[in-house]
Amino acid sequence: MFKAIRRRAQAAQARVQSALQAFLLGGPVGLYIVIRQARLERRIRDLSTQMDMERDLHRRHIAGMRHLQNDLIGRQQALNITAIQFWNFCDRKAAEARQGGAS
Repeated sequence: MFKAIRRRAQAAQARVQSALQAFLLGGPVGLYIVIRQARLERRIRDLSTQMDMERDLHRRHIAGMRHLQNDLIGRQQALNITAIQFWNFCDRKAAEARQGGAS
């Protein structure tokens, strides 16, 4: 935890030094440009984070839908097998009835 705090403090110090250097070299216009760039970078970073979260949510949603689809496909296959067995049974009974009636 202290490493993270130290890292944030160092990053903040670097930003302040960069802004100070921009002000000393470019005056108010240089400071304005640095601040504008920092805001754009922060917005891009925030947008990227939001996109990552949406992507993860989408992956979980699709995984759930695929799981449901696989369950339904399994049920459909089981029903198809049952239907085939039923029709085979009906065909056998019909064949037995024809053989019994023909004798």
